[in-house]
Amino acid sequence: MSEITKDKIKIGNHRWTICALLFFATTINYLDRNILGILAPTLTKEIGWTPIEYGYITTVFQAAYALGLAFFGWFIDKYGTKIGYSLLLLAGVLRQWPMRLQLQCLGSELPVVF
Repeated sequence: MSEITKDKIKIGNHRWTICALLFFATTINYLDRNILGILAPTLTKEIGWTPIEYGYITTVFQAAYALGLAFFGWFIDKYGTKIGYSLLLLAGVLRQWPMRLQLQCLGSELPVVF
């Protein structure tokens, strides 16, 4: 088999993996943006928010989301995707670590997903 054919086979196998990762990242992004809208009736009833307070909360959430995306876009452009997404993964693990320790101290065996 020639070198060109080997390279094409390797590239072809990775394309679907990349497509699947992009699909799941887009799905999580979409769900993350819309979760407050889905939870609005429950949060309004349990916490007692007025519609104006709920509007303030969603406005602040969307503004923080936009600023975070702008910063992370700049960061990815400057440092590259490998470093950027590695640091993002590390930040996610470090965010979960205290929750896992608290559950372990309480004797709970429930897994913490987020």
